Amino acid sequence: MSKPCKNVPRTTTQLLRDLKAGKIVGKGVPIESRRECVQWLSLEGLSNAEIADLFQMCEKTIRRDIAELRRKNAIYPSQTLAAEMLGEYQLQIQASIKRLRRVCRDSRANPSDLIASERVIMDSLDQLLLRLHSVGLTNGMESPQNESADLAELLHAATVIGTELGEDSEMGIQVIALLESIRSSIDKGNAA
Repeated sequence: MSKPCKNVPRTTTQLLRDLKAGKIVGKGVPIESRRECVQWLSLEGLSNAEIADLFQMCEKTIRRDIAELRRKNAIYPSQTLAAEMLGEYQLQIQASIKRLRRVCRDSRANPSDLIASERVIMDSLDQLLLRLHSVGLTNGMESPQNESADLAELLHAATVIGTELGEDSEMGIQVIALLESIRSSIDKGNAA
């Protein structure tokens, strides 16, 4: 039989282990410790009902705990928030790249996986550069994407769509005609 929680373990993981093992009763856990556990379990994907069952409490209490956690974890604008978040984002990108490079060094990796990994690495670095640029941390650098690159990408996508629709379909004919019109306008603009 489980006992009331007099000596609450110091760590959240130990507390959860003891709760799951039935060594302590959830109702005796101090509120702050319970909320730490609720946050952990919620992030692990447990429903409010499952958490309430573990603590032998009603779901309403767990919902109140989650509401309080939301208030406590709220993020407000500050001078350093963007820099801190971008720093964390950069660390996560670097960690992902290191894991991908480690996978690429594996002699059993096939060439298509190596190519896909390199593409993900470059896309990740591009995303980081775009994020840094969007908050003004790449002063003096031109925008990573300019209008002509965007237009070229759009034209390529439209060409693929037109081809997929088929030259015989009415919509395919319209898309291809529109593309030709855009291309001729671009050529006229570049010639001027």
